[in-house]
Amino acid sequence: MILKRILSMLFLTLPLLCQAQAQQPRRPWPLRIVDALTRPSEKLDTSYLFQRKPQWNASLTSGLMQSRVRQENSFFLDGEGDEMVPATLNTELLERPFRQIGLQAGYGSMTLGYSLEIGRRSAEKRSAFLLDLMMAGQAVQIQYYNITQPMTYVLGIGIPGTSNYVEYASGSDFPGRQKVFMLDGFFALNRKRFAFNAAYTGYKVQRRTAGSFMLSLKYLQGEVLVDPNEGYTAYIGNLTRYGTNQVSLGAGYSLNLVAFHRQPSDGYGKGLRNLTFNLTLMPMVTPLNRLVTVMARYDEESDTYVEGSRNAIWGDVRLNYTTRGAVAWSFGRCCASISASYDTFTFQSSKSQDKNFAQVHSLETKAVFDKWQVNFRVNFHF
Repeated sequence: MILKRILSMLFLTLPLLCQAQAQQPRRPWPLRIVDALTRPSEKLDTSYLFQRKPQWNASLTSGLMQSRVRQENSFFLDGEGDEMVPATLNTELLERPFRQIGLQAGYGSMTLGYSLEIGRRSAEKRSAFLLDLMMAGQAVQIQYYNITQPMTYVLGIGIPGTSNYVEYASGSDFPGRQKVFMLDGFFALNRKRFAFNAAYTGYKVQRRTAGSFMLSLKYLQGEVLVDPNEGYTAYIGNLTRYGTNQVSLGAGYSLNLVAFHRQPSDGYGKGLRNLTFNLTLMPMVTPLNRLVTVMARYDEESDTYVEGSRNAIWGDVRLNYTTRGAVAWSFGRCCASISASYDTFTFQSSKSQDKNFAQVHSLETKAVFDKWQVNFRVNFHF
């Protein structure tokens, strides 16, 4: 409640702050630092890009997102005699779509905000953190989310399509937990005529269609914890926790397509009319891929399951990707935008790599972390 009141006071007093700022011939040193960071490059091609003068701004945001982790396991069970029966166990932790609304305030291209969930809860428990910084030629995004939600699983025994194949599908008896931390950075090579944030924040506006090759660096730390009391974990050696640390390098392309543009009459955007579409494709190679698996064991003294053997290995090089798109309509001091993104990361381990899996016949496991989100934003520059 206190935080909401503070945010309300902030947004109500922003116009007064702007008016007082305009009357002062010399800006305070924090704003001078921001001015230096957001000042257009001397090499900026103004026939392609328009940048507003640094101003106070406020935004109303709303969004919809959903995260998921899937695990696919292939192994063999002991049959009659020396017979080995193929089997699969696929699990999934999927939150319901997460709906949120929020407010943001900032100066120039730097903003901070607060958002809260609305409607039906997306999971039993959920906490999240997001920090976005989008400049003309580079962007940094930090994300963290921690979700507790019952899992679903499908156990298949035998060869699919044969008469002996049996499949069991059910929900878990105990909630699973997913924790993901991501640090994402983009860098545009053509910063003279292209602004990556043109279709996202409206601070810079693309006057003419242009694109740029992009470089990307991404770090992911993901982990899934499964309650060891779940019965299905016995099929995969009581695997109770698995995770990955990944560093990915990407190279792709981003295009700003300008469908309509009318020139502004001043540096603050008066008279501006602009419609810009953005599409960014970023294949990523993951050369550093550390996998961690933890098995549970039953402790007779405490009559509970405790953490057992733990194994960490370096996995094979993986291919992941990021896709982003947006559309922005800028009119005067306002900008309305809709953006969407999809991220996916995978890791894979097998008996030949992971000594934890030696107790299970030829176990191979593959996990996929993915997340999509759609955001709507209305921004006003004072």
